[in-house]
Amino acid sequence: MESQLISRRPDGSELGAVRKTSIDELPGILARARKGEEALRQLGLEGRERILREAGARLRADLEAIAAIASEEMGKPLRESLGEARHAFAHIDRDITEIFDALRDEVLVEGKYRSTIVRDPFGVAACITPWNFPTLMPHQQIFPALAAGNAVIFKPSEEVPLTAEAYIERFRGLLPDGALTLIHGEGDLGEALVKSDVDLIVFTGSRQVGKSILQEAAKSFKRVILELGGKDPLIVLEDADLDAAAA
Repeated sequence: MESQLISRRPDGSELGAVRKTSIDELPGILARARKGEEALRQLGLEGRERILREAGARLRADLEAIAAIASEEMGKPLRESLGEARHAFAHIDRDITEIFDALRDEVLVEGKYRSTIVRDPFGVAACITPWNFPTLMPHQQIFPALAAGNAVIFKPSEEVPLTAEAYIERFRGLLPDGALTLIHGEGDLGEALVKSDVDLIVFTGSRQVGKSILQEAAKSFKRVILELGGKDPLIVLEDADLDAAAA
């Protein structure tokens, strides 16, 4: 029987379930991602831009539905979830234009010398995101990676699997097979993904986990992009107004 990952509301009640990914599946997932990356490369910038504009239109059209799932799953007030989704998707056409303008070949001319800078994809990117911004943070990692021609293996926080499913659903039928794979599990799955033969690791989370990722990535010179927390302490003194502090 397949193992399931249960999604729960903040009050502990069950919201839904997804199939957990076994660590033993990662080699096969990575092999398919390699083929997906090659297919993305063959599409070129124009082909990838067409696909992502269609995905972007779906995300923009469905942002209220995605925000509602995120709010119910992780407990953020709906107004804040809507604000997060609008920040991610409301101006997505402008964002896509900026991304692809940055990726185009750049010609440099100096005297009689002419050079062309070509930006090639890294290969397969492992994108690992936390629970607190379950719409925006995956989008900020996945969308640019795909635009650049990288295949993506996406491991969201185990606290928000349904929000991740809602995001990935908007890419359904648009991308080459293996180009975008969603996996579900706890920290041991994320650790195994980091240790696998991916080319780029993009992680948002704690400093402690970030350090372990850097140490592991250094063994094989994997590229790493980290956004780490732990820099914003909050101190509530004994004589504080607790209601005001909580608000």
